[in-house]
Amino acid sequence: MACSGPAPVERLAPLAFVGLGYLLARADEFHLVPLSVALAVMLACAAAARTGPARAVLGVLLALIAAHGVERQIGRIVHLPALAAVPGGVGDGVRTEAGDAHALRALVPFVRSRVPARRPGVRRQPEV
Repeated sequence: MACSGPAPVERLAPLAFVGLGYLLARADEFHLVPLSVALAVMLACAAAARTGPARAVLGVLLALIAAHGVERQIGRIVHLPALAAVPGGVGDGVRTEAGDAHALRALVPFVRSRVPARRPGVRRQPEV
């Protein structure tokens, strides 16, 4: 969306309100993403339409959102979790955190013991 045209900030306000509601439903890093994206675009568009101190303040707020995103990505790179293959023959090379892989190894036999091998409409994954 370009910042030109009639009131781009007002057009994005509903998206920001939905993002805020999504964040308030469960306040964690993952639920912050939609709101931060909407706010970043709104701040950039508002800053493009202004000059002087107002533009500087909007730019600083936009820089805070960007800095938070960069910090999260650096944290993911610096603190890489130990990964293990997803068990059960369905992962096809997918890797997950070691604790999750361990839990899935215990879960697969539990599920397979409750799903008949030849039940129509239910596909059972091949044995590993």
